[in-house]
Amino acid sequence: MAQEPPLPPNFDRFAAHGDRLLAWDASSDSLPENWTADVAAKVATFVADYATNPDFAHPRVAERAGPLLAAVHRLLPRLSKLDRARLWQFDRDRVAILKGRGDHEAAHTFVTDVVLPAIGEQDAARTQFLLEAAEVARRTLRWSESAAWLDATERSIAAAAPDDAAASRVRVTIAVSRGLLQLERGTPDLAWRHAEAARGAALATGDPLDAWRATFLELRLAYATGQPAAAIAALDAFVDRHGGTVSPERLVALRVRAAMTVLQGPPPDAASIDRSIAWLREAASLPDATADERMLARLHLVLHALRTGAADEAARELDAAETLVARSDDVDERRLVLPSLRLRLVTDTGASAEEVRRRADELGAVWSRVQSRWADEAPRHTGLGPLFLVNRQRALVELMRASLVVDGTRGPSTALAQWLDTEGHGTMARTVGAPRPSTRDLQATLCGRGGVAVFVAGPEHGLVLTIAADAVDVFPIHAGSVEIERLGKDLLRAVAAVRDAGAPHDALLAAARALRDSLLPEALRARIAQWQTLALVGADLVAGVPFELLPLDDGRLLGSTHELCYLPSLAIGCWLRSARPASPAPRLTVDVVACPDAAPLAPTADTVTPLPWTAADTERLRRSAANGEVRVVTGRDATLAACDDAAGDLLAIVAHGVRDETRLDPQGILLGDGRIAWPADFEHTTLPRFVVFAACRAGRGRLRRGDDGRHLLGGSALLAGARAVVAPWFDVDYEATKALLAAIHERLASGATLAAALRDARATLGGDHGERSLESFLFHLHGLGDLPLVAAAADPTASPARTTNWLVAIAVLLGITASVWGVRRAARSAGGA
Repeated sequence: MAQEPPLPPNFDRFAAHGDRLLAWDASSDSLPENWTADVAAKVATFVADYATNPDFAHPRVAERAGPLLAAVHRLLPRLSKLDRARLWQFDRDRVAILKGRGDHEAAHTFVTDVVLPAIGEQDAARTQFLLEAAEVARRTLRWSESAAWLDATERSIAAAAPDDAAASRVRVTIAVSRGLLQLERGTPDLAWRHAEAARGAALATGDPLDAWRATFLELRLAYATGQPAAAIAALDAFVDRHGGTVSPERLVALRVRAAMTVLQGPPPDAASIDRSIAWLREAASLPDATADERMLARLHLVLHALRTGAADEAARELDAAETLVARSDDVDERRLVLPSLRLRLVTDTGASAEEVRRRADELGAVWSRVQSRWADEAPRHTGLGPLFLVNRQRALVELMRASLVVDGTRGPSTALAQWLDTEGHGTMARTVGAPRPSTRDLQATLCGRGGVAVFVAGPEHGLVLTIAADAVDVFPIHAGSVEIERLGKDLLRAVAAVRDAGAPHDALLAAARALRDSLLPEALRARIAQWQTLALVGADLVAGVPFELLPLDDGRLLGSTHELCYLPSLAIGCWLRSARPASPAPRLTVDVVACPDAAPLAPTADTVTPLPWTAADTERLRRSAANGEVRVVTGRDATLAACDDAAGDLLAIVAHGVRDETRLDPQGILLGDGRIAWPADFEHTTLPRFVVFAACRAGRGRLRRGDDGRHLLGGSALLAGARAVVAPWFDVDYEATKALLAAIHERLASGATLAAALRDARATLGGDHGERSLESFLFHLHGLGDLPLVAAAADPTASPARTTNWLVAIAVLLGITASVWGVRRAARSAGGA
């Protein structure tokens, strides 16, 4: 590490004055000894000026600056000679310094704890600092808080000057900030309406800078959603209207984003590629462009060269990019980018093992320092695992690929060790203290009748690690996470079209095959086909793909051929086996919390379709549970406490799902008493070892990026005592869901495992109730569902329904008439709205 720089000049004077200000702040004295009001104001000005001087960005200055500025704010009534406007400027400078150093946590603390409490409701500076609070909250991943600050800003301008030009400019900022908030939370599709609002507000101001900001948001969204045509259209519209009125560097910034969008996927035409390359070269060489813009342009020139096999050009661009990197011992995660691409270059071009090892060591040195910082940080933000950032994803993929070259036959084991080291920093593993498993542990714990597939997706390409009882293997996947996410959305749209509009099934089949071909190369499909069980890890890195709908080469769907489960991490899988052992009970005992008979209004909808639970429904479950016991709580007694009191082996919660996109954990359940239970609420309950959330989208959450799972209802249930959780990742039909519950109970009562019961229920519902079969494919199983709940009367793996699995695939994907898939929309749960 570099030696700490010397203290800036006058530090002792700054510290002494600061101590006297702090003492005065803590006392009731009117003024310190020998001070007049004028002297006190000058001292406060000196302290504020010193604390916000970018030339004095020393750790000891930074440590004292916040408390001293807070004291100055509190002393304002006694510092009548100090100009408030000047103090607000000091505050702005302080925030700018902290953000410029990348210390957004300190900026957040300063704005929210020091500045805003000192600014009156009517102060002219309040709106600006509300926007600053929203930004630093977003930068520190406090998304709900950021949205709340933006709401406060809107109320502030509505009360002050709702129709003037200044208010319109603030509305541009608010709309852009809301769009960025959705973008960074992983929901770019939800940000387009904010981009439209920003564009409208910018037209109202007529300011080219406002139009630039709105267009910048549109281009970022086009990049995130893979829409090159939209990017080019937005850029051309801006140039036509404002191209001559903005600075060259701002125009370059827009062109860089448009070029990134065009080059990341299938381009609209060859001319667009040529134009994009020209834009990037211009940005890389423009002296007035910022270093960040030039670096971004260089990096995408590198990526394009790598994608097209132009190794020499990629090397030249990397050399040029190196000159833009500031030399520092700080652990800036952007420093992972260049060594990652260097390593990719030598790996792709077949360089010697020695050269690959050298480049891997360079990247590994930075990677180790980043990991050390993760280990020192508390897991503050639930739902954000160690691979949340793209730079980390790319670095891990390249390190794992390199291990296959430099470690020879041991390469797969080395790659697995690298994954285990990374996921160990995940929120969930750290919360429960799950130890790092060995390869032998994994094989003995998770690979009894099948294996595990670990998906490690980078932005351009990735790997799949498979773990079986006798081997660890690696399969490359050539699609990046952006492309896989696009294919996943195509599949979800095809599912919605079939269920909602009776669309032809050919599109659904084609979408499922396209996604399968990107995720499951032929050799991997052949490996998986030999297994009965399949545990999926890291699948959230590739957009939470519904593997149940992916077909094998014989046309059968994974959800009808395999006992599937989704694990937050390998460590959590082994921990569940050891910490949550499950032994069969003499009979099936089920608790049902049905919410409710007459639902109250949901906060996200005007009305909610009632979900009546009748005596006939209870009797149906009792029959399906054979000689088991079924206890039902419904109506306004269906509360979180009723879930906590469940004493059976299986808890089924039948309710509306509720989604609040302003939350970090957006998926909740509307209970019978009108309360919404969020993931954090379930973490404070004690749940049975097996749980079914029969509520729309209860199995969907933010991209987990490795190990955490806490933002998911399923992950929260695992923390609350469950060993396995079944939940839908899509809207589900109420009547079909009740039929699925009965089919699952019937198989469980006969001694099947939960995973096998879910698989076999799909075959059962594909018979007389074909319209319900697709619903059963919309449920995931989180955790371990590999042990029976009830002592088996027969071999639970010898399911008679297995012989009809090929019929299920036909019923799901190749049905002839739309009526086969008729969806009972009147009874659909409103939770997915």
